Amino acid sequence: MAIITISRQYASEGKFFAQDLARALNYSYVDKEIYKKVAEKENLSIDELKALESITGLGIDFFQKLIDNDYIKRIVGKKDLTFEHNEVIEAINKTIIEFAKKGNVVIVGRASQCILKEFLNTFHIKIVREFQERVELLMKRGITKDGAISTIKRKDEERKNYIKKFYNCNWEAPELYHITINLTKVNYKKGIEIVKNLIS
Repeated sequence: MAIITISRQYASEGKFFAQDLARALNYSYVDKEIYKKVAEKENLSIDELKALESITGLGIDFFQKLIDNDYIKRIVGKKDLTFEHNEVIEAINKTIIEFAKKGNVVIVGRASQCILKEFLNTFHIKIVREFQERVELLMKRGITKDGAISTIKRKDEERKNYIKKFYNCNWEAPELYHITINLTKVNYKKGIEIVKNLIS
């Protein structure tokens, strides 16, 4: 029974790797289910859940917006929710731990590599891809080259800042992960075999 966390650079296709890995291992795949559980605990409506998923897609934007009390009331309906109290962060932490305790699970993002760093039989994987290839992947989705470059830089920076701000972890530190897989140099199938060997 193992727990696997997948951290990934933006546009590295780490999410697809995580899905393929979960299928190959017959593990549960956990991604947006985290926010659904948080919504249940916090008594958020479906519309509020959609807003939560949207504005926490990268993390840091959401917490910057929490400073605005009117925004808080409109989105999560809690007058006392503030940037300092970190109520949503705590709910996310508890939810990730609940999923982890079930075992045989692949958890994507949400600082799970930091939240679960002390958990036994837990393996932290980082997925990367060379920058130019990431740019090309976004361009295939209809984004201009300049737009792709700026988006990748911004979103990677936001993920790094989010983990530093709320967990005091360095997203780029190699010691935070068991292995880093470069999908430019290692294909999905080989990468999955590497992880399977790691956890066996």
